[in-house]
Amino acid sequence: ATALSAVAAAAVRSDDSGVLERAAALLLRLCMRHRAVASEHSGAVASVVQHMLRPELGDSAAMGCGRLAAALLAVSESGAAAVEGVVRGCVQRLAAAELLSLKQQLILVVARAIAAAGAAVVLDALARGPALSNTAANPLLFLLEEWLSCAHEFHGVRDIRSSSVALVQVFSYAIAHDQLKQHQ
Repeated sequence: ATALSAVAAAAVRSDDSGVLERAAALLLRLCMRHRAVASEHSGAVASVVQHMLRPELGDSAAMGCGRLAAALLAVSESGAAAVEGVVRGCVQRLAAAELLSLKQQLILVVARAIAAAGAAVVLDALARGPALSNTAANPLLFLLEEWLSCAHEFHGVRDIRSSSVALVQVFSYAIAHDQLKQHQ
């Protein structure tokens, strides 16, 4: 528990992508081996993920947070709170992303959040979030537009399946609850 907290605190204080990537790798191992401890300290792990998603840190830091975010979602007992922070951070970072591989990574994190918490939690998080300043777009519509524009670029059965299943869940929920009309 002490090691996890110390690594998370050091990572949040750093802007060096190399330090952040190593901290993320270590936190990932700690989360996978000590799930109960990781669950207790999911807030610290979530703060590292959100820190790594900051656009001013560069693409390599954001690329390194995907697996850590997935592990956080798998072990987090704080549920919606962890999902909201991760999803909002991913969508905000997606607005600044230029690399296709980074966009795919961020979209897959959102897909994993949908798998972990359900489309309702993710869509509610996006609905409560602020508009994206650099695109002036609604976060939900922006996410769907980006997702659909690069969906054909996913490689690997697992990534394609995760993306497709999550998209179906999002559209099913949005249509059933009339959320697409609300966000236009």
